Amino acid sequence: MIAGACVVLPLMTSLLLASPLALDERPAGEREWGYRPAEGAVSPTNPPAFSWRPQRNIVAWELQCARSSEFARPDLAEQGIPWNVYCPSHVLSAGEYHWRYRGRTADGSTTQWSRTRRFAIPSEAAVMPMPTRKELLGRLPK
Repeated sequence: MIAGACVVLPLMTSLLLASPLALDERPAGEREWGYRPAEGAVSPTNPPAFSWRPQRNIVAWELQCARSSEFARPDLAEQGIPWNVYCPSHVLSAGEYHWRYRGRTADGSTTQWSRTRRFAIPSEAAVMPMPTRKELLGRLPK
């Protein structure tokens, strides 16, 4: 039995280390902004601003937004987001979307993907893309 345990223990340890980090997806508290767009929301702006719970030890975030909940061909896929909020710089077509996020630690480990949330962008949504950093810097007077 002990010889078998010597083989099983390292295997179990490597499986535990290979599994994604847990992601804190508790509902927003009374004074917290929460998840945006919320499940089932109709966005008044195009594109919507995205926000989710902050989490310790996360140095960057990844965000995906797609027509399909399978995310095979995301309409929006961003990596290296430094904060738990993101405002896209381009508009999306009107319709229904799904979004999810995950975090990355300094050592490159990732959390599992968040649960998928669904939202819609109506054709009459106000068009409000966030200018890119390059665009914003270009607007500053010399």
